[in-house]
Amino acid sequence: MTVDARALWLTGRSDPRSALLSPVQHRVLDALAELGWSTVRVGQPWDEPDPAARYVQAPLLRASIRNAGQFLAGRPGGGLAAQVAAGLQPLVTGTRRRLIVLAGSAGARLLSSAAPLLELPPGLRVEVIGVGPVGRLPGAPWRVRVLRGRWDAISAFGYPGRSDRTVPGGHLSATASPEALATIRDWAGEAAR
Repeated sequence: MTVDARALWLTGRSDPRSALLSPVQHRVLDALAELGWSTVRVGQPWDEPDPAARYVQAPLLRASIRNAGQFLAGRPGGGLAAQVAAGLQPLVTGTRRRLIVLAGSAGARLLSSAAPLLELPPGLRVEVIGVGPVGRLPGAPWRVRVLRGRWDAISAFGYPGRSDRTVPGGHLSATASPEALATIRDWAGEAAR
């Protein structure tokens, strides 16, 4: 389906069996939908989820190990980068004017590696909001902003750039803060203009 403005999440997959988003990620998308963004309600590879499936938070240690593995596999030119690009391309092509990619944690590395493989339609502006990013984020022509939790040592160590906004919380909790939601809403509102 082709839309004018689309928003989606790209993060590491803590549970390899499921691309379902967390309740917090859905709250962010709910806020963007209120601003007129068409939202993708599942994570990469952005396939339709089983309607009977339910989100289950993976244990932190297990999730960290899986995400670290995806970070390593997400190197430029690697197979995972190509898979991410293949899943993203139809969403990119099906967006006419504005695309927001919420790149959380290892999603930063995955997006940075996949970005050179994507063909952007003429006139499409891509906004990247790094949410506790780990790894590099893509450069021009993509506009990048970074949101980080005040106590997010993982992103502070793993992201080589500066943060545009710091909010309360750590690596897994910052997105749930009212300040994070307000910041993402503000940035999405600016991107819509």
